[in-house]
Amino acid sequence: LERAETLWQQRRYQEANNAFGALVDASPKNPDYRVRWGRLFLERFNRRDAAALFQEALEIKKDHAGALLGLALIAADGFESKAVELAEQALKADPKLVESRELLARLALEDSDTKKAIEEADKALAISANALEAMAIRATIDWMNDQTETPWIGRILKQNPRFGKAYAIAGHF
Repeated sequence: LERAETLWQQRRYQEANNAFGALVDASPKNPDYRVRWGRLFLERFNRRDAAALFQEALEIKKDHAGALLGLALIAADGFESKAVELAEQALKADPKLVESRELLARLALEDSDTKKAIEEADKALAISANALEAMAIRATIDWMNDQTETPWIGRILKQNPRFGKAYAIAGHF
């Protein structure tokens, strides 16, 4: 797994794909390998293959939080209403899954429910004070409320000065 993840981080996608395939072949009952492979596909804009791998992981373990989150991310990208339900199912399987809370915050903000977005972002931050996307959601809400000075960007940049996604999230809204 470490080799596949390293290749992925190095943007050697075809080699990472091959490494994940070998892992799945060697351990066909391990749902985690399928989920990580699915996340690679999702990152590389291959939602169909990603969804298939997440479904396979759920066939192995019906309440796999990572697989449910993967399907929630795909649904969110397609503006499907089931994204919230899937993210909530992922949280039932793993209540400390920060990324699901961050997704719920983003989805709430997309529905113009800033109160719910703040609530979900704060829940993510309660799980992990390092939840960068949750901080970005909070900063976005501040900017939407014409608060040009927001403490959230300072916290983000202190933690990761290269996290440009904070501005991308704000630009989305």
